[in-house]
Amino acid sequence: MLFEDISMSAVTALKYLREFASANSESVAEAVLHVPFLDVVRAAHDYEAAVRLDAVVDSSNLLLNFESDIRRLVTDLLEADPPGWLQVVPLGRERVASQLEPDVLQVLRAGGLFDPVPSVEAIEWWDQLAARARGDLDARRLELGRDAERRSLEYELDRLSQIGCPYLPRWLSLDDNSAGYDIQSWEVDDGVWRQLAIEVKSTVSSIVRFHLSRGEYETCVKLAGAYRFHTWVQGNGPIIVESQDVIASAPLDGTGSRWETAEFVFAD
Repeated sequence: MLFEDISMSAVTALKYLREFASANSESVAEAVLHVPFLDVVRAAHDYEAAVRLDAVVDSSNLLLNFESDIRRLVTDLLEADPPGWLQVVPLGRERVASQLEPDVLQVLRAGGLFDPVPSVEAIEWWDQLAARARGDLDARRLELGRDAERRSLEYELDRLSQIGCPYLPRWLSLDDNSAGYDIQSWEVDDGVWRQLAIEVKSTVSSIVRFHLSRGEYETCVKLAGAYRFHTWVQGNGPIIVESQDVIASAPLDGTGSRWETAEFVFAD
């Protein structure tokens, strides 16, 4: 929880420690035995937090060029201990500011990151952080999606075993992500086994809510009764949604246009 340690008091203490250590060929651990006692100004800062920051912040950062070096320091902390507010960075600086503790906000302001007219370097810093946040969010979504697919595969293995199916389900999206569904399973109809396409969705909502791409929807329409949805709601499920229910609730295309992504919501 390194961002709990960050404050201008700790950053300033780290600056004093590294200056002294560099001038006297000492380590920061040695410098902390002297610097707080040099004068009243230095004594006032948070050296315990500064020592914890020292373990993470690049040792070449002496905080001499204060604005740019504070940005470097914050970047090092983000790498070591990504905070929750990282996910709102793509939404803009105001949203980030609303998530920050006052001490953290003060440090970012000192780094020129909330200037009304920020420098080119500060803008690049925000843009790089937003790109990373989007990547982390996409990675988390992929992780949740893959976990739901694995659960559906296990569910289908158990279901097919109970009904005596001679075939095994296949985790199709691992092999071919363009098929328009995730799991290839089986159903029996009048003693004849037929393939069943399953699209897997995961949601942190308390209700059945998911998005469909146009391609997924068209596959659903094409396969009709041989297509169904598994929705894992807050990790529980699956809640089964039949293809005809999705088709019946799909939005209509406009004149000269058509939807490409749509949200579907179903009552429990």
